[in-house]
Amino acid sequence: MGQITIDLDDETEARLKASAKSKGLPVSRWVAELVRERTATGWPEEVHQLAGAWPDFPLTPPATLASLIDGFRRHPHIRHGSRFAARLEHLLEISREEQPEQASPATASLVSLTAFLIAHPELAYPTTVLTPDGNVRTQWRRSKDEHFAIEFFGDHDVRFVIFAPDPRHRDRTNRVSGNATVESVMSLAAPYGVLEWATERESPSVRA
Repeated sequence: MGQITIDLDDETEARLKASAKSKGLPVSRWVAELVRERTATGWPEEVHQLAGAWPDFPLTPPATLASLIDGFRRHPHIRHGSRFAARLEHLLEISREEQPEQASPATASLVSLTAFLIAHPELAYPTTVLTPDGNVRTQWRRSKDEHFAIEFFGDHDVRFVIFAPDPRHRDRTNRVSGNATVESVMSLAAPYGVLEWATERESPSVRA
């Protein structure tokens, strides 16, 4: 097994350690996984598992990250697919041209986001941003006391944050955060009333 030495400034080293800690990984393994992801010559396994979800899903490696983003437009079961694609393309452009220190959208994060959106077409269109590591973060917010955010990682892992009014003390706000999976995060959020203000009332079959 090879070993390498990397010279980092203090700020970059601090960000590296914080990101590795947030994933519960040693720094060396976090770096190794990042290198594997960014140098991969084919689709990640999570993407292959989505094959068949729409008829023209490509099994050959995409020419660019834009190819994966375009899948949001083409997927028949992603609500607001065109809006998501446009927003992700805008974030990709910013990361490449205006903010070179900002990582491009991570493929594994986009795959997890895709799975989540397919499973939850009832959700309203959220505010969508990139973290410094290139993970996609979505946010639904109706007021300062009604806030729900999800950061998407690889392997269907997510980190969530919920602000919700305390049902017994309406002048207080419950704040909850944790780690979950794409499949479980909404069931964890539901008891806090998230579905009352993060969903759209119209039929989920209508796409934007």
